[in-house]
Amino acid sequence: MGNYDKTEKNLEVMEPGYEKADSLVETTRVQGNNWLLLITLVSYFFCSFVWKEAANLFGSRIPFLQSTMCSVLVSQTGLIVPTICYLWKNKYNPVHFLKLHFLHPLTIVLLVVFAYASYPIIVFCNYLSLQVSENIVGSSLGSLYTEYPVWVCVVVIAGIPCIVEEIIFRGSLYQTYQNAGLIKAGVVTAILFGFFHLNINQMSYAIVLGLFFVILNEITGSILSSMIVHFLINGTSVYLSSKTYSAANNISVDTANAMLPNELVILVLAFMSLVSLVILAVLLYSIACLEKRQEKVKEIWEAKGQQTGKIISPSLIGTLIVCVGMMIWNQIN
Repeated sequence: MGNYDKTEKNLEVMEPGYEKADSLVETTRVQGNNWLLLITLVSYFFCSFVWKEAANLFGSRIPFLQSTMCSVLVSQTGLIVPTICYLWKNKYNPVHFLKLHFLHPLTIVLLVVFAYASYPIIVFCNYLSLQVSENIVGSSLGSLYTEYPVWVCVVVIAGIPCIVEEIIFRGSLYQTYQNAGLIKAGVVTAILFGFFHLNINQMSYAIVLGLFFVILNEITGSILSSMIVHFLINGTSVYLSSKTYSAANNISVDTANAMLPNELVILVLAFMSLVSLVILAVLLYSIACLEKRQEKVKEIWEAKGQQTGKIISPSLIGTLIVCVGMMIWNQIN
């Protein structure tokens, strides 16, 4: 009996050490992920730069080097390769680590509704950002809409990027950051998701969508939910852009500016966004019920303040500085 008590006391003394060790491991993982993010950004720039130089040097003899389609594919490759290497090096099981779980069929239907119900918020953010910036991506991808069929544009501009970005931001980054707290992880990954678009226009609504995607993943327990909604939003945008590109650029914004004062447009879009938020909340609750995740979501919310790990590090700050620098560069050029 005396030996049992002694052992129990020893365990009590050791427990804080174990907790400290676990905390150190999680901090190391977070810092490693921050370096991964910086490496991902460098890889993206490097691949894009090499491809551009190759196009300038050999484009006349190798025409596909000047293809916008190939340029997009190369840039996406530059983004995803570091994360693939990270998962392989750490021997993570992609299915479990990324939370690739099947969804209830009705959940998929509600996700489609969710994607289109979020459009007033996207339009509102887009309209506000266009008052101080321009649609850089729309103009840079114009040639793609005229050279390829719509379905090819949807696959390349919407399908592939949505998978790549979800694996990076809601997969590798969020799954690691959440050890520092779910709310903190969700906000930081949403901000990083917005900044990685490297222009003010897309950043404005990408941050909001990043928050939606994190919430969807927690509500469903599967990254497939954010992939589906991400694809629907991007795919619809690409489809509509391809259909209207030859007629006019940013036609809806230009028309609104010509017919209505900015203040009225903002008020209308703000009201529609509020209505949209109510609809999205109802949809999220319905999805949680279908996936039987109500109790899990409640546990997550109740535990929101129990994790106090740090996410910010010099490598993360460096990544943000580079992103801001590129946004400024894109804005003035």
